[in-house]
Amino acid sequence: MSRWIEAQGGDPGVLEDDSLLPHASVQYELRAPADGYIQSMETRLIGEASAILGAGRAKKEDPIDPAAGIVLRKKTGDYAHEGETLAVLHTNRRDAVGDSQVVFLRALSWGDTAPREQPLILGVVEQEAEA
Repeated sequence: MSRWIEAQGGDPGVLEDDSLLPHASVQYELRAPADGYIQSMETRLIGEASAILGAGRAKKEDPIDPAAGIVLRKKTGDYAHEGETLAVLHTNRRDAVGDSQVVFLRALSWGDTAPREQPLILGVVEQEAEA
């Protein structure tokens, strides 16, 4: 991992000391609007919510903020009580939090019962050895 980070121009010291990573000026705790199980998360919308915060681009020329992003505190299948933190939004664009929150919450579907458990690994693709 260190070599990979270094090859990309990064500081491999972040693996030992995460304080070397960039930190966003805003960390917003996005809270559950109601009690319930998270039935599913639409990952495309979670990505859009992250991009709104600065972690992605709307246009090729847009900058990417390495401090922006989303830290999930709950995942599909988890139960959340109203007001419990679902995710923490990290951004240096204070005005982006509201739009990101709307998109993030739209990505979640809720229910009163736990969703059916899904396997973590669906299958393994094996490659034949070259002769």
